[in-house]
Amino acid sequence: MNKSIFTLMTAALLMTGSVFSSAYAAIGDKAKVVYTASKMKLENGSKFYLQAQTSDNYYPAATITVENKGYVSFGTAKTTSTWNDVAVFEVRNLSNSASGVTFELWVGDKQVLVKADGSAISDGTGLKLKDLISSFSVGYADVADKGQINFSGLYTATTPSKQVAEDATAVSLSEEIGATQLNEYNANSITLSFDADNLEGNVFSSLKPVTLEANKLGTSPAGTYFVSGKAADIAAFIADAKEATAKKLSFATVKNEQYKIDALQAGEGYKLVMTSGADFYKTTDAAEFDNAAFITITAIDQLNDEGKIKLAMKPKIGATPTATPVEVCAIKASDTDTKAYVTTVISATKFTPIYASLGANSYIDASALLKKNEKSVYNIYFTSNDPSVEGGTLTEYHKYLTVTANDGHSAYQLSALPADDVDLTLPQTQWVVSKFDGKYEFTFTNREATGTVDVSTLTLKLQPTDNEGEYEIVAGSGSIVGGVTTSTALTATTVKFIPVASTSKTDGFLNMSADEMKAGVMLSFKGKNASVGEQTYYAAAATDKLVPNLDASKAAVLSIAKAKGKMDGQGSDVENYIINKIDYAYINDNGEPTVKANGDTLAVPGYKLSYFVGTTENKVRGVLALDASTASEYFFKKQLDGTYVMTVFTSSPAYTSVAANSKALGVKTIATPEFSADPYLYAPVAADFADITILLNDNSDKTTLPAEPRHASFDNKLGSIAMQLNTNGINEGILNNEGIIFWLDTADSKAITPSFYLSQGVATEDEEVAAERMFMYFAQDSMSIYNEGGAIIKENKNYLLEGTESDPKAIFRLATLTGVDTLATTVNGEAVNVVNKAKKAGEVEGLKSFKFGICLADEDVEGEYKIYSKADASKYLYSVNGKLGFGTEEQAMVFTLGSGVPTANDATPSVTEVKVIASEGAIQIIGAQGKKVVVSNILGQVIANTVISSSDATIAVPAGIVVVAVEGEEAVKAIVK
Repeated sequence: MNKSIFTLMTAALLMTGSVFSSAYAAIGDKAKVVYTASKMKLENGSKFYLQAQTSDNYYPAATITVENKGYVSFGTAKTTSTWNDVAVFEVRNLSNSASGVTFELWVGDKQVLVKADGSAISDGTGLKLKDLISSFSVGYADVADKGQINFSGLYTATTPSKQVAEDATAVSLSEEIGATQLNEYNANSITLSFDADNLEGNVFSSLKPVTLEANKLGTSPAGTYFVSGKAADIAAFIADAKEATAKKLSFATVKNEQYKIDALQAGEGYKLVMTSGADFYKTTDAAEFDNAAFITITAIDQLNDEGKIKLAMKPKIGATPTATPVEVCAIKASDTDTKAYVTTVISATKFTPIYASLGANSYIDASALLKKNEKSVYNIYFTSNDPSVEGGTLTEYHKYLTVTANDGHSAYQLSALPADDVDLTLPQTQWVVSKFDGKYEFTFTNREATGTVDVSTLTLKLQPTDNEGEYEIVAGSGSIVGGVTTSTALTATTVKFIPVASTSKTDGFLNMSADEMKAGVMLSFKGKNASVGEQTYYAAAATDKLVPNLDASKAAVLSIAKAKGKMDGQGSDVENYIINKIDYAYINDNGEPTVKANGDTLAVPGYKLSYFVGTTENKVRGVLALDASTASEYFFKKQLDGTYVMTVFTSSPAYTSVAANSKALGVKTIATPEFSADPYLYAPVAADFADITILLNDNSDKTTLPAEPRHASFDNKLGSIAMQLNTNGINEGILNNEGIIFWLDTADSKAITPSFYLSQGVATEDEEVAAERMFMYFAQDSMSIYNEGGAIIKENKNYLLEGTESDPKAIFRLATLTGVDTLATTVNGEAVNVVNKAKKAGEVEGLKSFKFGICLADEDVEGEYKIYSKADASKYLYSVNGKLGFGTEEQAMVFTLGSGVPTANDATPSVTEVKVIASEGAIQIIGAQGKKVVVSNILGQVIANTVISSSDATIAVPAGIVVVAVEGEEAVKAIVK
């Protein structure tokens, strides 16, 4: 029996009263349960409320501290209507002896203590545990009740014993429930079981409880009806409860036929069957109406018999209704009867009732969406509805739930947006699981939007579908407004929860590094309107403010620094102003769902900008008419499409200004363009010229090749840049009469001095650059390797430019550009992503070794360029004996750019030859990257068995003759000195 329904579902009701409304008033009513009739055994785990026998007062628990540890004692008994402060006492460490039973009492995780005279402890100061009582016993008014919970007094387990808490006695609560609570327990269907063998007449298998008002079906009484049928027909019946929909279902009813059991009284022993809904309408006053309506369903004992319910109804037997309710339960005709019957009995029956137990629930395990000891963040992906049609109906199908501003930017709204229109790394698109009710109701809080009911916080009841990882929202708050043709309620949609791998405090807002801020920035604003077309304006310095200018060379280099301020009662100035604190739910070490308050936060980095005119430093003011003394603070927010917008804090700090109606900075294109604060922070229209690019200054005076992707060759009078596979298995850069046609990818859109990826530009038939290709690489990091066996760094001369002592080669590596800041390649035989800064598994640093600057060789000569490494800006491409490497600027070769479209003949060269070279104490294997190699001596003993992870590998072996077997190649012998 699953006993969790009333501990999880109804515990709150015990404390605060019923929250369910119903067509009949009995739902939610509570009644005190005294254990006199139930004969419940007193044992470990028994729970009860304590009531004073001399009054209708109940005992709360008072927290005390003894010897620096937490305990509880009895509070002052009080009357209650809501059970708000009544303590649930639990029996632990029970011990039976000849003289009686003794036990401890606990309230939650705290043990109950009293004074030696049995009186309550009001203050634990100065008390010692040895002076207090923690063990109790009970007394009984009737010897027949011995060992039961229905005791007549609570006492200390000492000699002599002392009365505790006014001779208290134990009680529990029952509560009337209905279809709503039962459907909370199992959203699909209800099954009732009865603890008896050879059971006959149990129709309660996979039925749906439905609450109906009086006369909803002809002359039907109010109550709960148990029905079966197709899910769609049941849903239609719940919606309208009319004759047409009722006729499609079957109802659990009492049949006007009795079991052949002796000693039956009036109203007892009647069979239960499933009756067709059509039979309800055979007459205008059909008896089946009364025979299907359960007028009360009672949760019998919410502390010790959880999950047990009692059904009651007033059926018509023939044409006569019973005078009083009868119970529907299981009975045995006698102790020796081999059968048990689900039937009707009167409440004062001589048969011992076997009450129904609820079957399986439809709760979701917490681990489905919660992580252990950390927050769970998801993108919510819709799988419901038909696909959207271009020019036609737009639905939520295969879109992501995100928060946007409404058309008037007066409030946040829910939108369903496709992957092409949304950056899923933004907090607007991310939802934190902030609460779980232990069943299937999860609360999700948006990481960015705050304070909007049914938008920033969603409470959703979920049920798994037949598709793995998919859930139906069976009930929930909120509706999708944006991205759909008509408003769509979240209820009845189906979704998948896509985990967000990692988050940071400043997601969605520009968070510049110290190096980037040190270099300074320039700002450009892009947009389009009818008056000036598509333009990019740059923030240029005027005497007292910044002004828009179309000339990029006029862009002001701005000093930038993180702003700091006091907030939220903090005593010192802090960077990154917190705009959203979010509770998050997680699974603790005990496997329990737990909530951490203010566990996930989102913060905005604020910046102070300044610029120079002549020798005077001025604050950037301009757009908001701030006076010259005001040091305004700005922040940069990433939009859903990945572009940035900029806005100003109206005070310092004013993190509350990050809201649906926040304004951004843009260019107002009047006769004399000026900056304005008219655009909105969320989705500013293109006409506002608000899409901002933050250009990083490199503090150099180089004139560079414009940042435009293109095909080009690099030509010099000595030859053009090409590549060849050398004897060491390395694709090295050379000069050749027929150079390679390169594809130049722009690598740094934020830099005023652009970077390029230089790759072999093999094109497809559509003249699109192939995904995987050979990229030029600055081999500085490959010139030295760490030898684990020798615990020393050794020089790898294969990456040293021949004829030099320290200059690295220019080489080419096979890679795929998967983003402007990610190259997928292979390092030491492992597939990795090369990034600026490694943040997760599968990433390595070193992206700058693939980036190159191309600048004019002479500022006075157009069209002649030098190539330098972005990993070391002092290293320029040059040639020694026709081979390419990187040296000083004085050594730099001058290239002109040729044009052309590459052909298939420019395909990437491949390694076709494996070489084995014996050296002193080692075997060098070239061209066997990714292959298995076995090295053995002449006696057949294996010295090494490994997979080669590089194109040039060295394996230490002892001196002598060895046999080297490379996968796919003939074995060779080598003599090692």
